[in-house]
This record gives sequence, structure tokens and C-alpha cells, in this order.
Amino acid sequence: MEWLSGACLIKTVKNVNEYTMPLSFHSDEDSFRVYPTDVGLLAAMYEYPLKEKLIANEPGSLNPYLKGGMHEALVADMLIKNGHDDLFFKKNESATFEIEFLIENADGIIPIEVKAGNSRSRSLDNLLKRDDVPYGYKLVDGNVGRSGKKITLPLYMAMFP
Repeated sequence: MEWLSGACLIKTVKNVNEYTMPLSFHSDEDSFRVYPTDVGLLAAMYEYPLKEKLIANEPGSLNPYLKGGMHEALVADMLIKNGHDDLFFKKNESATFEIEFLIENADGIIPIEVKAGNSRSRSLDNLLKRDDVPYGYKLVDGNVGRSGKKITLPLYMAMFP
């Protein structure tokens, strides 16, 4: 893992146990996710029928976990290439709360939730109720929108947060 990370082929994203800056002080070294830094190589590792389903993007044609994982990997890659070197995520042990990415900027800690479709975002909605969360992003297979502190963007706009 260290070799792959040093070769810039993967990026580890650590879980945080507290929503306080700096996030690196509250990250759990034993709880992390690994994302490839080249989603094209990830897709190339799959067999042709799966690639065909990815490109077709037909509802119900792909396992939702695979589709969601591909979208998360794509967003992670875009965030990293946009200069967000330190990415974090938040997931509790009972899996009732999950935010795919947390980034830090001048405004504070910004949550980013990734949806392969355009389903509800309960975790993001709950987090945005906090006073110390200025706004959050929901990246979806859909259009631009805003509802209170939640900014909805199409997945291809993941480069902007």
C-alpha cells in the first residue's frame, strides 16, 4: 500500500472520529478507504460486458455498489487533481451516517456526498443542521440546484468544490 501510494497510483482517505479542524488530528489510522488515482485504469481492469454497462448507464444494469464505487473513485480523483491533497470521510460504526468526503478550506470543513443517482442524502441533511457547517455539496447524476446550505452539482462538476 505504501509503495502504491508513493507511486501516486492510489490515495488513502481516512475516517475521522470528530468533525473538528484540523481533520488530520482526528483521523483514524486503522479506518480508511483506498481510491485509484486513475479511474480509466480502474475501468480498464473490468471485463468488456461490465465496461459496456458502465458506458450505457442504463438504470438497473449495474450493481448499485459497483456503480457507486466507480462514482466515488471518480470524485476522489477529481478532488485530488483539483488540489485537495488531504481527503477524509466520516462513517459511524453502525453505518447509519456516512459522508463520502470531507475537505477543509477557508470556510471550514465542507462535506461532500456522492450519489450514483439522485437519491436522498440523509447524512448530509443531518450534518447541514449544524451551525459550524457553512454549506455542503451533493454530487449527483442530475442537475444543479440549491436548497438551504445544500448545493447540488452534477458529478462532472466535482472539480469545483
